[in-house]
Amino acid sequence: MDYSELVTPQMLEILLPTLGFSIVMNVLLLAALFFRSLRGWLFGQVYTYWLSLRMTARSNH
Repeated sequence: MDYSELVTPQMLEILLPTLGFSIVMNVLLLAALFFRSLRGWLFGQVYTYWLSLRMTARSNH
């Protein structure tokens, strides 16, 4: 079976940034578990990002 036909360049354009974002977020969350000083900053960033996503989704309706 030829696997090159299963994954197209268009699929990789979507999958690779998503995978990279997932890895970065997992590393940051793991670091937040171990370092208390990072925890407040990280959750502030995640909360701001979440609010901006909600406002963008709401403005597109």
